[in-house]
Amino acid sequence: MSAPSALRPHTLALLTGLCLLASAPMAAAKPDYRPQDRFFFALYGGAALGRAESIALSVGANNFTAQRPSGYGPMFGFETSYWPCDFAAVGLDVEAFTVPTPSPQFTALTTDLGLLLVLAAPLRYVQPYAGVWGGLRVSWLAGQSSSLLPMAHPLAGLNFYINRNLRVFLQWQYVPLDYQIAGDKAQISYAGGSTHLLGTGVRWSPDFFHASRPAMKFDIVWWSALFAVAAWGAVSWIGASR
Repeated sequence: MSAPSALRPHTLALLTGLCLLASAPMAAAKPDYRPQDRFFFALYGGAALGRAESIALSVGANNFTAQRPSGYGPMFGFETSYWPCDFAAVGLDVEAFTVPTPSPQFTALTTDLGLLLVLAAPLRYVQPYAGVWGGLRVSWLAGQSSSLLPMAHPLAGLNFYINRNLRVFLQWQYVPLDYQIAGDKAQISYAGGSTHLLGTGVRWSPDFFHASRPAMKFDIVWWSALFAVAAWGAVSWIGASR
């Protein structure tokens, strides 16, 4: 065996070692590239554009009906998401929005709590993504709530890179709404309804999170999830009082 051939495995091992040593300072300088630092926290708001084929509401001796009503109202949300790479993400999301009602004296409020799964295409300045949301929904009208409704709907959006840890995003969701309620306070029939949720907000992965110890990172993500559940309960309480 010639001397150059004998040296090839050793040369390859040496080059591999040099690459690893060169990448170590880069990893220390950019902790946001580590898998445990790819959590983002988001607040967003926007508009809910809704319509229905028919809505019927009975409250005591009063009956209200509406055919093909439409309307728009506010929408707010909070999200904790994990982006293990630039091509996919999972998250926990809570949001509240209003939908059309058969009478202006009532406010119809819907709250969602669930998980989202999206696939993304990272480009130079923008990151389009699309996926599905699945979870639980509660709707309120005239102080009467629906049961916990398992639901799923599509979503799509665009992330605009401000820097590695900050993204401004636009998001669309299509939400079907069909339910019936026969309660003590009211009887409600909501048929053929749907709402388009158009929102914008900021996804942020703060530097203090990256600098935290693993146990603290776990606590931050855990408390963020608990906040989403608490917000869902608080908005539901508000819906019960309207």
